[in-house]
Amino acid sequence: MTSEDIRTLYAYERWANRRVVAAARLLAAEDFTRSLGTSHDSVSGTLVHILAAKCFWLRLWRGESIEEVLRRDAEWEQARFADLTALEARWSVEDRDLQVFLEGLTDAQLKTRMAYQLDQGQPREFSLAHMMQHVVNHSSYHRGQVITLLRQLGQTPPATDFLEFLREPGSLCATEPRVRVFFYGSYMNRAVLAEVGLVPERLEVARLDGYDIRIAPRANLVASEGQSVHGVLAEATRAELARLYAHAKDVLGETYVPHSVHVHRLAGGSFPALCYIAPEMAPRAPEPAYVERILRGAREAGLPGAYLGRLESAAARE
Repeated sequence: MTSEDIRTLYAYERWANRRVVAAARLLAAEDFTRSLGTSHDSVSGTLVHILAAKCFWLRLWRGESIEEVLRRDAEWEQARFADLTALEARWSVEDRDLQVFLEGLTDAQLKTRMAYQLDQGQPREFSLAHMMQHVVNHSSYHRGQVITLLRQLGQTPPATDFLEFLREPGSLCATEPRVRVFFYGSYMNRAVLAEVGLVPERLEVARLDGYDIRIAPRANLVASEGQSVHGVLAEATRAELARLYAHAKDVLGETYVPHSVHVHRLAGGSFPALCYIAPEMAPRAPEPAYVERILRGAREAGLPGAYLGRLESAAARE
């Protein structure tokens, strides 16, 4: 199974979950939490379980220990989500975090073996690909329970078959969410983004720790302990990012690949995001016009004054 196959499965999973949640909106508040004797008690409890399980596995895939993940179980107490609006808000946040992980996923990563141990049971080990298929299957199983509960409560549930998803015109594009992406070079400049047809609603100043910037001849990041890079946080679809970095290859002459990172927004908050970094770049002096595009974007975005000086120095020393 390829990373593209996995992304398709998770596009389906997102589409099916949204359909079931939309149907749950038609329930009266008391029916949403009504105890119906199923494994997770109610429509509310079963939907919370679907989301909680997905978050459990995502945190393991990102490298958190099983102990760290299990300590967060209290976040999923059903009483916290007795109101569907609260559940939808949390679902939106978690879906965006998952999408960042999916965008950085490679075929090689899917073959990685991952070990874990639940409670006092035997250690288990599976490939990442099999774990990710398991989560989609798990969601389908419990969505089936929700659909049965919806029927018992007098609702007509939606179709959620995989083939139904594939039949829906434009389904892969229509369900594609926007993901966070950290720009640190000329793509901080709104005019440059507009040239490729990307017009973000907003650009937020953010910081990425553990990297330093090089401009030789294009902006790029290198791992550097104790250093930080400033840039802007935006949102884009996968198709928009593919178009943007095809432009980087065709026009700028460099190939950038996505990495999953955590950035710190200067306004507050730490977020997972994609950051595109070139694995190789033959060093040479940058063009002054290119450097000016970077500096103009940085000034317009409101990057700290001291960091503007670092950008100028980075360009001058190459």
